[in-house]
Amino acid sequence: GRAASLVGKALAIIPILGLRDGHVIPLARVRTYRRALERMVALATDSLVEFSLISPETRLEVVVLSTPDSEGRGESFAEKIIESLTEAEYPFDRDRLNIREAPLSRVITAHVGPGTLGIVIQTHP
Repeated sequence: GRAASLVGKALAIIPILGLRDGHVIPLARVRTYRRALERMVALATDSLVEFSLISPETRLEVVVLSTPDSEGRGESFAEKIIESLTEAEYPFDRDRLNIREAPLSRVITAHVGPGTLGIVIQTHP
């Protein structure tokens, strides 16, 4: 709501949202951009490891989404995901992983605001 949004802005709280069964759900709230990025990388790494355990032969794709005003943050985000995967406890097969960047749609940017970063994890044919 508006009150939560105003308090969040005043305290520099950054929400991390997810999509489950077609619904947007809050996954976390953190106080700095750096912490938000770290949390998103951790969530992405956990999801990739989970996908690889469920279906070890499936190729996966990570798409890092960023708005034009993200100033290269999408690229930095992709690099952090790669680092995180190489440090993961589970020996993840990097040959089955494709990581790429894509622009965040203008419609989504209009709803979530400039400077937004996103990540999609999907199976890759």
